[in-house]
Amino acid sequence: MPTDIYASSRQPKRLVTSGLGGLFPPGLTIGEIVKIEPSTDGLFQSGEVRLDERLFSLAEVTVMVPVNPAEF
Repeated sequence: MPTDIYASSRQPKRLVTSGLGGLFPPGLTIGEIVKIEPSTDGLFQSGEVRLDERLFSLAEVTVMVPVNPAEF
């Protein structure tokens, strides 16, 4: 993640899908980033994520995408 992002357990950041992979639409909540640490080279950061509890109860997911989104 970029180095200008900050998160902690007191100030978590919401983690959502980007939509870039084409499997899931953008904006679905995955969890919260609760810890961020810089990499050894200082170019990137890595973090700890607390997954949304609702993910653990999913057995199957269907994502419905409108054929003509402009009509909605």
